Amino acid sequence: MMRVFVYGTLKRGFPNSRLTNDLELSGEGKLVLRLPLVIASNCNIPYLLPKIGVGHRVKGEVYSVDKPQLDKLDELEGYPDYYNRLQVDVEMLSGEVLECWAYVLDRFNDKLLQNECFECYGKSQSALYVLPSNRVGNDHRIEVMDKSKPSINKPLKFILEN
Repeated sequence: MMRVFVYGTLKRGFPNSRLTNDLELSGEGKLVLRLPLVIASNCNIPYLLPKIGVGHRVKGEVYSVDKPQLDKLDELEGYPDYYNRLQVDVEMLSGEVLECWAYVLDRFNDKLLQNECFECYGKSQSALYVLPSNRVGNDHRIEVMDKSKPSINKPLKFILEN
């Protein structure tokens, strides 16, 4: 089993929770590192950006998943061409620190750092979210990505550049 940290539309009661409803919830926690969680694109999508020290210790949920379940999450998140799946450390409410996968927009357009950073993705943000089934094309990806940047291939705690 693997663990996945979700911080946006995959959380319980949010627009894409149909994919996590049957997963084993390990609990709630927050990232050990401060990272920016922004809402961007014409679809109002939450993005976790790998800019260490900016933003907040983002709050979310941790689920235990097997490979087929992870594959379904990968499909929604467009991994590896859109979001990347990176290892992050999550401090659970109990104080225990767990290593988890998280979906991160690692090849992001730097202009996203000008957006408001959130500690927690809430109902007011999700009210403006456009479901994948209601989107036309992939213009939202063009708005937020910088494909000239290399993908990150190591856990975020080992990335020292800010």
